[in-house]
Amino acid sequence: MIVAGQFNIVDGDTIVFCDSKAALEWAFQNSLPKSTKIYTSASSILSSRAFNGQNLEKIWTPERLTSFRDCVHSTSLSISRQLLRSDYVCKSDALLVSSSFVGAMNLVYKAGCLDEKDVKRTKIIIDFEKLGPRDRNLVSLWPKIFDGMDNTKTVKAPLILPHFSGLTVDGVSFWRRLGVAGVEGVLFRLFNATSFVLKNVNLFKKRGLIYNPNELVQEVTVNLFMRGEVLVACPSPTEIGGESHTSLTKMMTICSGEIKPFLCKWVPPSLVDNCAKQITNRIADAVKNKHRYENFFLNLTELRSSDYIISGALASIEGRALSSVASRLGIPLIACHHGITHEINDAVSIKSAGYDDALSDLTVTHTKLAATHLEKQSYSRGKRFAAGLPKRVFRTNRRARKSQTNAKALYISTFLLNGNSSAPLVSGAGDWVSDNIEAKLVKEALSRTKVKLDFKPYPEEYRRFTEPSLATTYASNSENITVVSSSVDARFIIQDYQMLITSGATSTLGWAFASNKPLIFINWKAHLPINPPLAEEFSNALFYFDGDATDFHEELRYFLEKDIAEIRELWDARKTNRSAFCNKYISEKTRKVGGLIADEIQGFVNSCRR
Repeated sequence: MIVAGQFNIVDGDTIVFCDSKAALEWAFQNSLPKSTKIYTSASSILSSRAFNGQNLEKIWTPERLTSFRDCVHSTSLSISRQLLRSDYVCKSDALLVSSSFVGAMNLVYKAGCLDEKDVKRTKIIIDFEKLGPRDRNLVSLWPKIFDGMDNTKTVKAPLILPHFSGLTVDGVSFWRRLGVAGVEGVLFRLFNATSFVLKNVNLFKKRGLIYNPNELVQEVTVNLFMRGEVLVACPSPTEIGGESHTSLTKMMTICSGEIKPFLCKWVPPSLVDNCAKQITNRIADAVKNKHRYENFFLNLTELRSSDYIISGALASIEGRALSSVASRLGIPLIACHHGITHEINDAVSIKSAGYDDALSDLTVTHTKLAATHLEKQSYSRGKRFAAGLPKRVFRTNRRARKSQTNAKALYISTFLLNGNSSAPLVSGAGDWVSDNIEAKLVKEALSRTKVKLDFKPYPEEYRRFTEPSLATTYASNSENITVVSSSVDARFIIQDYQMLITSGATSTLGWAFASNKPLIFINWKAHLPINPPLAEEFSNALFYFDGDATDFHEELRYFLEKDIAEIRELWDARKTNRSAFCNKYISEKTRKVGGLIADEIQGFVNSCRR
């Protein structure tokens, strides 16, 4: 590691890798020449004339990204098929390996930014000496990519970064939280708190186990409790141990046979071996941890005494282990979807090895379209049941008794930059391009209207950059825009606004639509786009804007300045179309969804016991 103050740059061919403006400024104070080329993905560096910032991701054109995504998808499928042809790999492990391979593409994406000349240059990586509990995505990938190379050095900046809390309800009143959670939210917490006492009472019809509950799971759980069934929360593994996977070496040999030819297409030749080693290590660690979790669940009394399991997302290693053990023990596993995405954006299918439908016996979706989409996936396993969104989603259509803002509309950002955490396999663009799309929206449209607006950044559980995005910075500096807390979920503040603005194929669309407030939906090709055939139906139901149109910003400004009464009139005129749109894309049913799912679960569990 280089000692601070001794960067020792003696030629102009040295390149520095740094994604933090604060860390770079520290380096300049400790003898790093300001003329040094900085390879970065950070908008805070690329947008400043004070640095010689080089857009690290410029090689990733839309065409190259599409080819990369297709190649990743086909290779992940090929790996799982090769594994399943062997007699020592179960489907659960094959799915985990496939997902772990896709998850490791953040490393390949970064390495793929370089050419062989870059690799041969003297390289300095500026990282952090100390990070907080929610800063894991700030850890540089470059030391792993360049591992063992003599021409690469790392310097760690001894900075104390501002505290980052992740999602929180701080500042949200008790009554507002209660208004969103509703009776079901209160009862779920009550039943959950008493379930470990009730589970020993032999008066209940059936016993269920709750894992990773989302809003829909909570609502269904309450309905099942009211029908005389007791459900307990699945204990979290504290210590996991046990034997490693006995066939791990054979599995890794199969993986290597697919991974190296793949890497030769996307990274410089001298980085292939390092990247292959990092990817296979990541896969091996995932498989080993899954088997350790399985040992925990196999000995879990609460699981063995359960008639069924009801769950939220199962894609984590722990969730996959639970799925595997439940299948082994013959315990039905029911998974409830969190939101809409995969049915309106085909690119998400690259993550299909982690879909709930691949890991559960019964998957509850919000729409028939989602159920049909799942059925067509390569890893589809169980039965699907289309029900709808939970009640709490539709509670966002209530008007606040006292609005906490004087803004006319709320812009709900869905731009979550990748940083070191992931590759843009679904979003469609790298960080610099993505940030500029939203920044241009703020500069050319939102900040140039005569109306007051609030800007809600996308909430991060773990921060990806030390500085805010360009879009957030521009919004903060705009006279008519107020940036609201990024750490508070938008569902708690939607009721304060007369109109909403959002974009992209994300679960945010469901929450915003369910509010029944006039909704502007922006669609960009380079940001989580909806499938092209859907554009007409979106246009008929919502205020749809093509973000790539030449006159987009001007048209949006003009629309935002319309009187709210006129906007509501235009919105009401789409009511009939919106009803059909809701049924098809948002929520199959809008009432008594928890009860419908409880009926389906009881019938399904009974059929499994026959």
